[in-house]
Order: sequence, then structure tokens, then C-alpha cells
Amino acid sequence: MNTLIIAMLCQTTWAKAYGNFDGAGGNDAFCVLQTSDGGFLVGAQEGGTNDNGVLVKLDQTGAIQWSQTSTTAEWEWADQPVTSLIRTADGGYAGIVSPAGTGSFSFIFKVNSSGGLTWMTCTEALKDILLVFELWDIIQMDDGTYVAVGWGWISTGGTDPLLVRLNSNGTLSWIRNLPLTSSYDYDRAYSIVKTPDGGFAVAGWLTYGNDGLLLVKFSNTYAVQWAKTIRFSPPQSVFGLYGSNCLSLYQTATDTALVMVGVSGNKGLIAKINLQGNLVWAETLSINSGLYSVAQTQDNGYIVAGNSDNGPIIIKLDAGGNLVWGKIYTQASPNSEGRCAIQTSDGGYLFLGGNHGTYPEAERFFILKLDANGNIPNSDCLVDCGCSFSPVSPSLSAISTSLTTQAASVSRATYPLTSQPLGVTGICAPLEIKGENGSRAPGVSCVPCPGGLIFSSNTNANLSVFSPDGRLVYSGRLSEGRNRITLDPGVYLWVAGKGESYPYKGKAVVR
Repeated sequence: MNTLIIAMLCQTTWAKAYGNFDGAGGNDAFCVLQTSDGGFLVGAQEGGTNDNGVLVKLDQTGAIQWSQTSTTAEWEWADQPVTSLIRTADGGYAGIVSPAGTGSFSFIFKVNSSGGLTWMTCTEALKDILLVFELWDIIQMDDGTYVAVGWGWISTGGTDPLLVRLNSNGTLSWIRNLPLTSSYDYDRAYSIVKTPDGGFAVAGWLTYGNDGLLLVKFSNTYAVQWAKTIRFSPPQSVFGLYGSNCLSLYQTATDTALVMVGVSGNKGLIAKINLQGNLVWAETLSINSGLYSVAQTQDNGYIVAGNSDNGPIIIKLDAGGNLVWGKIYTQASPNSEGRCAIQTSDGGYLFLGGNHGTYPEAERFFILKLDANGNIPNSDCLVDCGCSFSPVSPSLSAISTSLTTQAASVSRATYPLTSQPLGVTGICAPLEIKGENGSRAPGVSCVPCPGGLIFSSNTNANLSVFSPDGRLVYSGRLSEGRNRITLDPGVYLWVAGKGESYPYKGKAVVR
């Protein structure tokens, strides 16, 4: 009990938006993992003329330590987000840069713990035989090799799930497709996870999802052990364009299974299937939604991220699939999507997604660090989803298939990555203190309080707070009266005013 109390007291929360705005495109975040130093590594896409994929390293407070992309000639990550990240056996990271629906080519990369490029492999040469080719997700096998999953347009006229195996140094071992249905159908794979027996599982869909979800179990020798279609009514799909996190391994001392999320009609769905390919349970969300990612939590439950009609949604379920809480991020721009959620080492959660729109605030991706209950204290940017789950009974059918090797080659390079500066803005403004009138003297004044600052203003005003190195840590609006904002201990500089005039400024210390 004492350990739990200490962990809850040590949980930090913050909310920030990242990216650059030039009117040419949006910033987006697709995947994240927590690093050994307590920070985070984020796979994203930087909004701008080229919309380059970007790899972003954050510390535990959300401050950017470094952000990198590839801009070298034919190896540029243009119009392509980083959709998948994994830790590698040597302490580094590997990932996928995907065309994400443009049907171009993909990059597979390996970096060390500091972000230095070890190698990068490009699949552009495959366009000569596959026409359209996308990779989405990756794992590292026990022997140090890598397996990436995606889909390609095969010569028979439709798309098949594809597996690409790389040696530990990034050179090509083989490329194999998985024939499933008739020609001119569109079967795709988006997510892959390792299983305890040394094999792996792959999730996707059949015929744009109209023929059901797809789940295939492979042995450690790449033989198909079983393949199942999962059909609901109405038809559904694993969320294809953003689906690298839609499949997760669930493992406890007494239970091992696969958990997948997606959408059934216009309702988010989650299904648990054991390693023999049998359904354990499945359920759909009561509100219009789609679920993009799922991960196991420390209490052997699940954390799920997705989208709803009211905004990005994050949901906590217990081990039996029962709803614990669900929160909607209310300050996202229209059409924003929650891409991914993970539990952090302090027992809280990290929730991220992309914003879409034509104004600066909509052109940044958001990352929210939440407490164990899915909240940011003293903020109203997250509200209860008012939702529930209902059990459903999909049909599972076995299908017969095996991998077919494609004669192909890829290119490999070791060009250094390029620094990619990103703007950072504080979001989720703390709640204002209501009913406490401050000084009526002209202007804005500031006094420190435990864990933050109190600003007294005789009018509505804009407020920006900066760290001594010039980094923006808070941007929001003051109401007439007293306003409290939460800040970490440190020294801060602040300015306040209206329009383009900021006549009020000061320095404050939070202890």
C-alpha cells in the first residue's frame, strides 16, 4: 500500500503540443515507447512543405531532447510518418517510416540509444515488382533478425499481406506475401507482435475489411500455424491507415492471449483471442468511435486509444474487459485522432495523437501525460466519455494459406539523420480559481504558491510563461480575478497582455 501511495504522489502530469506550422500540412504522432531514462521516444510526422517523418526524444517532463529526420537525397522521409518503434536487443531502437496510404515505399531504420543512425533500408526497389508497397510495423526476433509487416500490390491484381525479413545488420533476408482471397481483393496487414513460443502474430483485414478482420499465427520458423477471419455484423476493419498498434500480446502468470482493436461499423471494438486462435471475449463501445491502439497495463488490464465523434478518446479496462474509466480530450481540433496510449513507469499514462486543420493550433500533434485515473489535475481538458462496452459474438473461421517468396532486393544506407527543430506549446490550461477577486490595481501581478503560481488580473489577458532558456512552458488566458497555474519547481519568466501588447512581465520562483 505504501508503494502505491508513493507512486501516486510521484506521478507527474503535463500536456503539450508539438510541431511547426507553415500552412502546408499537419503534424501527427503515431507511436511512442518509454525509454530507460524515464523519457519517451515518439514516432511522428512534422507538418510542413515536406511533411517529413520525425523521431522525437522527450524527457519525462515532455521537453524535447532531440528530434531527427532523414533529408538525404533519395533517402528523405518526405510525406511519410514514423509508424512503429521497438527497443532492440542492444539497447537501441528500430522503426518503420511508412508512406501511410500513399502507396509509395517504406524505410526500416535502426538507431542507437542517442539517436545516431546505425543503418537504414529502403524498399523503393520493390516498386518494380509490387507496384504499391507499404510497411507498417516491426519486431525483432530472438535471433536478432527483424520482421516487418505491411502489404503490397501483387501481379495478380490485388493486395496481399507482406512480410519482410532483415538480417541483424539491415540487409534483406527475404520478402514473402500471404495469399488469402481471390485476385483483385484488397487484403492487408498492419500490426505484428512476438509470442512467447518464439513465433509471432499478424493482424490485418480482408477486402478493405468487408470480409472481416484477419489474425495469423506464425511459428519461429515462419510457418503458418493458423489463420482466422473474424467477422462481425456490420462489416468492420482493423483501422488500416493507423493500425501498427492495433494488436498486442497479453501475458500474465496464468494467461497468454492476443488482444486486437478496431471498429465494427461505427463502433470501436476490442477482442481477446487465445494463442490457439479461439475467441475469449469481444465487445464494442456504445458511442461512435474507432480504436487504434491497445496495450497491457500493470494491473493486467488494458489501455486503449482511439477517436470518437467528440474527440480523441483514451479508455482503461480491467482484466475481464470491463470499463474502468474513459476520457475524451476536449481541446483537440476537429478531426483530431488519438493514435496511441501506453502506461508509464510511474503508473500514469501517456496519450498522443494528431491534430488536423488549417490554423496553427490544429497543425500540431498532442501528447498528454495523465495520472493513474486518466486526469490532468486542475484542468478540464479531459471529460468522462459517458460510454460503455457491450459483449458481441463474432464468428471465427479458419482459412488455409502459406507464405510465398518474392524475388526482390532493397537498398541499404548509413546516411546520418538531420536535426529537425519542432515548436512546443503548453496546452490544457489549468482551471481558473473562481469567485476570488484579486487586486483591482491596474495590471497583472504574480505570487508563487506551492506547486505553481497565482496571477491576479483586473481584466482578461493572455499569459505566456517561459523557462530561463526561452522554452515556452505554458500559454493560456487569464480571467479577471485570481488564476492558478501548476508548474514544476524552478525559475520562470512571464509576460501578459492583450493583442500584440504585453506590457506586464516578471520573474517568479516555484518551490
